[in-house]
Amino acid sequence: KWVIDYDYDEKIVGDIARELAVPEIMARILLNRQVDSFEKAYQFFRPDLENLHDPFLFEDMEKSVERLHQALQNGENILIYGDYDVDGVSSAALLYLVLSRMVGSKVTYYIPDRMTEGYGLSSKSIREAAENGISLIVTVDCGVTAVEEIKLAKELGMDTIVCDHHQPAEELPPAVAILDPKIPGSKYPFSELAGVGVAFKLLQGLYHKLEFPGAELDDYLDLVAIGSCADIVPLVDENRILVRHGLDKINYNPRFGVRALL
Repeated sequence: KWVIDYDYDEKIVGDIARELAVPEIMARILLNRQVDSFEKAYQFFRPDLENLHDPFLFEDMEKSVERLHQALQNGENILIYGDYDVDGVSSAALLYLVLSRMVGSKVTYYIPDRMTEGYGLSSKSIREAAENGISLIVTVDCGVTAVEEIKLAKELGMDTIVCDHHQPAEELPPAVAILDPKIPGSKYPFSELAGVGVAFKLLQGLYHKLEFPGAELDDYLDLVAIGSCADIVPLVDENRILVRHGLDKINYNPRFGVRALL
């Protein structure tokens, strides 16, 4: 049973159809997606990487980039702490692949066991990280509610950068920096990024800091697309741009691992 639910009149449908030179049924579909102008329709049909938001609109992006850059410069042991779902794994893979190519980088990763550890950071894994000489933990797709675990990491001499997209609790963890578009009061203009999208924004900020060509990151958009689609984020705004170009990468120039899966 189809339920047609919209509150615009037929004149608007006709105006949009004429302006875009599309059938009225397509105009209705676009209006249902709040695409109600030529400019919005152009961006909807032609998502452009140039229209991605400035990563430094995240309040803690500067602090995140500074701490990560410091760790890379000093050859610190960096742990990327992911999650066992597709978003978490693709986020960890994205950061690991990019950071491990950088000079002086000492990067490893940790994915918790779904059955024995469950979601997010655990005290056990934090203690293991300290024993292994980790000085910086970067969480991806988790961490924003891990108050006690990040307190423990701090007590054990480790800094934490949180990259997450989940709703935070009332108390935020004592991390060096938190990148999460759902943080109360966030000025970031798009709140629906997947975890891998937030990780990508961190890399954008780092590349800007290091004055590396940002276009190099386009090679990793396949991972961003896979994680975003698997996490069922709405395909609008930045997600639409990232997924569109990531799908192009998967379809026309897949990396070895993706080609094997295909």
